[in-house]
Amino acid sequence: MEVCVVNCRFVKPIDEKLLVSLRKRFGILVTLEENALKGGFGEEINDTLSRIGFGGGAIHHLGIPDIFIEHGSRKELLDEIGLSPAKISAFVKKIMAKSILQADSRSMIEDHKQA
Repeated sequence: MEVCVVNCRFVKPIDEKLLVSLRKRFGILVTLEENALKGGFGEEINDTLSRIGFGGGAIHHLGIPDIFIEHGSRKELLDEIGLSPAKISAFVKKIMAKSILQADSRSMIEDHKQA
């Protein structure tokens, strides 16, 4: 399975050609922002994909949830909300593993139907 990181320097205007290219190339998209999820970059990605006919599919968003967050060091807080490097890596590995299992399962069903 292939992985790619795209640094989106700004939210607007969204590079629709790049977004469509990424959507076609990868089965899974993950947005990551050190900002509020509600009304943030991930929502803009969803809205844009839906508007241009590429919505649905596996899109996951990592960012600051709409909750009160206790005081702490930056490192502690990022870890608490899932934005530490270790938590981001674990999340991506988990969804990739799940995707591989689903693909393997679909393949086995198709093999069984053809037999």
